Amino acid sequence: MGVFVAVRFPEKELDKLRVAAGRRGETLYGAIRERALLRVAQLEAKVRVTKLVIPKVKGLCSPLAIRVSPRDYKRIERAAATEGASPGIWIRAVALA
Repeated sequence: MGVFVAVRFPEKELDKLRVAAGRRGETLYGAIRERALLRVAQLEAKVRVTKLVIPKVKGLCSPLAIRVSPRDYKRIERAAATEGASPGIWIRAVALA
């Protein structure tokens, strides 16, 4: 079983992420999940990371449901709280960074 995290992306950003994931031979969902979990691991290991910029979104966005394990969701929740964002907004910021 897994937990679904709702993440909203502007359509142009979503297209860029799809192309980038396709070039690496990954699915869009897998690529976003892996980027988020990599940042979580870096924060947990207290590795110096660049300051995360939470972009403001204007206009319509396309929703995605990213599936993660309950354990990973709790890790994402802690990392997002550390950086002052909700999990969905934090995942979007990490994916676009």
